Amino acid sequence: MLTKIRKIILSLLMLITFFIEIKGFGLTFRSLGTGIFIYYTEISNLIALLSAAVALVYLIIKFKSTSCEFPNWLSALRFLSATMLLMTMLITIFVLVPHSPHLKDSLLFSGYGLYHHTLAPIITLFSYLCLEPHFSKKKALLLPLGATFIYGLFMVIFNILGKVDGPYFFLRVTYQPIKTTVIWSIALLLLVLFFATIIYLLSLLVDYLKRKIFK
Repeated sequence: MLTKIRKIILSLLMLITFFIEIKGFGLTFRSLGTGIFIYYTEISNLIALLSAAVALVYLIIKFKSTSCEFPNWLSALRFLSATMLLMTMLITIFVLVPHSPHLKDSLLFSGYGLYHHTLAPIITLFSYLCLEPHFSKKKALLLPLGATFIYGLFMVIFNILGKVDGPYFFLRVTYQPIKTTVIWSIALLLLVLFFATIIYLLSLLVDYLKRKIFK
């Protein structure tokens, strides 16, 4: 159950998340325009922005309610955003930065990278795991897997048609062997499934510990 203290803290975190996302999108729109939505990072952060805004409104409406749990669809959306943002942050750290080390600061510690690659993932993960009601159904694992697969499929098609270049080096099918893209795609799908599983298991552990501590 969400106590009033948890509701207040959660509301503050959702508000912070909302403003972090708005700030990050302001910076990316300024430099890339509407083209930002070809990036997995920006789609992940858009889901985080929308889910945080909806959660904030829900918490305000239900503030005086004695029993206030997020509806399943909202918890599922928050789980999706947490997993995709973790994927974004770790791929940036362990793939994009080593591939382009001269961009390390801009990808993680300044500009939009600070907001969308670092702050938003950390706050969203903390909020979801420690304070939010969890989406505890096993089918939750399929959400980030499906979203990532659909994103990759569309980007590969757009690359083949010449509508998009990349936007990530492993999606540039017209500049590399098909097997390279296939290997990367399989690896990244397995990776997002792994991250989803970790977050899912951690959420079950947190729920178990809460029941033990506050029973």
